[in-house]
Amino acid sequence: HSALVNEPANDRAAPPVVVGETPRAKPASRTKRPRSTAAPAASPVASPPASTASVEGDPLEPPATASHSRAQQPVAPRADEGTLPPAPADPLGSLPGRYHYAGGQAQRGAAAEAVEAVVEQMNLISRGIARRRLLSGIEPPSTVEIEIDAKRVVTIIDGRTYQAELGGRAKRVTGSSGETLKFKARSRRDQLLLEFRGDKGGKKYVMRIDGRGRLQMRVTIFSASLPASVVYPLTYRAG
Repeated sequence: HSALVNEPANDRAAPPVVVGETPRAKPASRTKRPRSTAAPAASPVASPPASTASVEGDPLEPPATASHSRAQQPVAPRADEGTLPPAPADPLGSLPGRYHYAGGQAQRGAAAEAVEAVVEQMNLISRGIARRRLLSGIEPPSTVEIEIDAKRVVTIIDGRTYQAELGGRAKRVTGSSGETLKFKARSRRDQLLLEFRGDKGGKKYVMRIDGRGRLQMRVTIFSASLPASVVYPLTYRAG
């Protein structure tokens, strides 16, 4: 009976042959090693793809790459800013217009005094003739009109028109008394210089606009037969 009992025991002992296949379970023992546990953590399956994170980013904090690209874009200038410096202002831009004499009797008297101061320097023989001629030429024009187109200057003095190229060669014109004169126009900063020159002398006008918008004019009468030039001011108002 005991022998029979021992046989089944031997039959149960047969499985150790199967147990001998336990080397297949050795990979489980590898899980105890640190390297085997670190490898799955680094596996791309453990974390979502980077492309998914960039598309489904937090709307409250956009991806850094997007904000960086916007910051690096150059800012285009506005259309009204322009890239060229403004053109310089025309110093004679305030001169064109129509003006009326506003100096009154005071400036007429000052002009007569300027004539007398020059005549007094002459001898008695020529003094009377020079006085008459000068006094007839100092009467202020009642109206003065100025036009400046590019380099062309047109001046209308009591209805008589004179024009010349600004800074150019003198033009032949006819004076108020019928004599032939050479007319020249020049500029000096904000001043317009007009010159009428004949064979024996002539007249110069220096015009500018003062701080009150009035036309200030300095008149100079010159001649080789005079000991000095006659200089006097005239004032005109726009209108």
